[in-house]
Amino acid sequence: MSALKTEILSRLSTARLPSLPHVLIRLMALCQSDNTTISDLANLIEQEPAIAHKILQVASSPAYRHLGQQTRLDQGLITLGTHLVRMLIINESVYQNFNYLPVFRDHDLRFFWRHSLKTAVIARKAAWHMGHANIDEAYLAGLLHDIGRLALLVVVPDLYHNLFYLPDTEELCEQERAVLGIDHAEAGTWLIRQWKFDPAFIDSVASHHAAAQPHALPGRLTQLVHMANRLAECNPDDPAIELIARNYQFSSQIAMQIVAEADKDFREAASHLGMDLSNIETVTPKAPPVPLSPVQQQLNQELSNLIQASELGHFFQKSKTLSDLQDAALKAASALFSLKSAILLCRGDEKDACRIVAVNKALDQLLGHSVSAPSEGSIARACAEMLPEFIESMDGFSLTPEKNMARLLGGESWILLPLAGNNQCPGLIFASIAKEKLEELRIDKYRLIYFGQQFISAWQHIQEVKKTIQDKVALAEEKHRRLSREMAHEINNPLAVIRNYLFVLNKQLGEEKKGKQVISILNEEIDRLGTLVDEMGNPAYSTTAQTQITDIKALVKEVVGLFHETEFIPDNIQLITHASSLLPENMQVYAPENLLKQVLVNLVKNAVEAMPDGGSIIITHKGLHEQDGQKYYALAVRDSGPGIPEEILKNLFQPATTAKGKDHHGLGLSIVYSLLNKIEAIISCQSDSSGTTFDLLLPAVAAEKSKTVTTL
Repeated sequence: MSALKTEILSRLSTARLPSLPHVLIRLMALCQSDNTTISDLANLIEQEPAIAHKILQVASSPAYRHLGQQTRLDQGLITLGTHLVRMLIINESVYQNFNYLPVFRDHDLRFFWRHSLKTAVIARKAAWHMGHANIDEAYLAGLLHDIGRLALLVVVPDLYHNLFYLPDTEELCEQERAVLGIDHAEAGTWLIRQWKFDPAFIDSVASHHAAAQPHALPGRLTQLVHMANRLAECNPDDPAIELIARNYQFSSQIAMQIVAEADKDFREAASHLGMDLSNIETVTPKAPPVPLSPVQQQLNQELSNLIQASELGHFFQKSKTLSDLQDAALKAASALFSLKSAILLCRGDEKDACRIVAVNKALDQLLGHSVSAPSEGSIARACAEMLPEFIESMDGFSLTPEKNMARLLGGESWILLPLAGNNQCPGLIFASIAKEKLEELRIDKYRLIYFGQQFISAWQHIQEVKKTIQDKVALAEEKHRRLSREMAHEINNPLAVIRNYLFVLNKQLGEEKKGKQVISILNEEIDRLGTLVDEMGNPAYSTTAQTQITDIKALVKEVVGLFHETEFIPDNIQLITHASSLLPENMQVYAPENLLKQVLVNLVKNAVEAMPDGGSIIITHKGLHEQDGQKYYALAVRDSGPGIPEEILKNLFQPATTAKGKDHHGLGLSIVYSLLNKIEAIISCQSDSSGTTFDLLLPAVAAEKSKTVTTL
């Protein structure tokens, strides 16, 4: 889309063009029914005094005076008949709505209305002969088919005033597109779409100059207006009428009759509207408008900048993240200011340096790099003064890093556009630009300033939203900690009671060793549960968890023993461990013992539940493993079960219904993932029909010489 077309559409969005008259909307609704009566029309017209006056004026005109003076609206309606009344309402509401806009004061619109009224008359008559359901709709579509010409005259009068007086042909559309980048059919379509017309009506305006064959046009109404527009430019004896009619499979005899009557009907309609038709054939283009004074030109430019900035603000406000906003700003600046290669620099905590956070063209390799920005350089000066810098040649840069960046961007001149406003400047656009465009922007630097201010408004909005979210998260965390502490207090009470009963039971067992061993295990698990409950309410747990040390080899041995001693493992399942003889006796990791114990218990329990028909579970120590420069101890838990379905494997560590049953929500694995995440450990899973393996990487305390480095 050309810059001029973008500007015209922007002006169409903000220009004070008339809205569709309320009476016309109501009339078209009435016309959908074949049973519309004089009473219906009277009720409608009574709400519009100007139209009521026009009805009585026409009814009392010399053409109808033989029927007597009409002083009441219902009498006037009966005198004129519903067909003429409906046309009067359409003509009057549209004509009065547009003809007297101040912008048209220096333009003769009569030839425009002649063509529009002729097209409307022809469309209505042809619609009647074709049996079209709503002939008033055809009339209105014909009357408004060229409304885009008035719209363009409103928003770009200096560029369009000569084109406005040319005949309504396909050649006119070509010239409009050449000069403006948009034709009147497209402008009219945009306008009536704002009026909420139905799609058939919109198509009739959009396609009234379409080069397509009639049978390929979208719908009967579009075909009617397309034909009427061409016939309206014909004289009654024009041989082209027969050819046009045949092309639309319309009777050429009826077409010639309609064209012959069209001029008479147009003159009658013009008379009702009070349009003076004298000397209409000598209408010529007006002289170009008198050039505005420099002061007025500047005021108009600033107004245009403000309108553009307002639209830009809406565009920026759609960005949800800072990264989105930075990308949007660079794209918008490149398009609006005809920038060539461009980067967006973000000022961070590092003094005298900026980071490249967004790029255009083929500059992806620069993303994330830093650019030196000492206080004596152009970048720092533009940010400090919050004003654009215009660099005409390489000599305009005083610092080598800035010259190097300019060379990377290419070109012969450059612009530094600070994204600044409200005494803040978080970033800057550094771009190459054509010299002639540089001079334009130097003169019109307020556009650049408005651009920066709109960026800042959106940037501050994102910062405020971010702070609001952070505040809400902090409140939620505090509420969670408070509830966790309260829950921990309440849970510890029954745990204390259980401990007391176990103590009493232990005394009653006397020397019975097996029972005492079971009670010892129960006491350990109750202590572990108490610790877990206490940790729930501890806000510093995530930090302290990463500094606690556990011997993973000893812990695995303890967990396996726990399952065997409590007889949790069925007889048809084997639970064994495997470790190379080369591995050290002690393998220490950064993790609390209780946390790792909970992880292993969950994984083993899941494996047991996955093998109701029996199988094996093997916990394998794999030794030291290095990943991304960090050292971990690797541990694998494998079962020989049927495997995990692919659809569940994709979201394995999220709480969700799994293949274990509709009442099982997979919370164990989501808890495992959450616990390991607290100690910056890594877990992954591979599964097929031969079994499932969970691989754990646990942060290693130290790498001793005897440890073997392996990979998963």
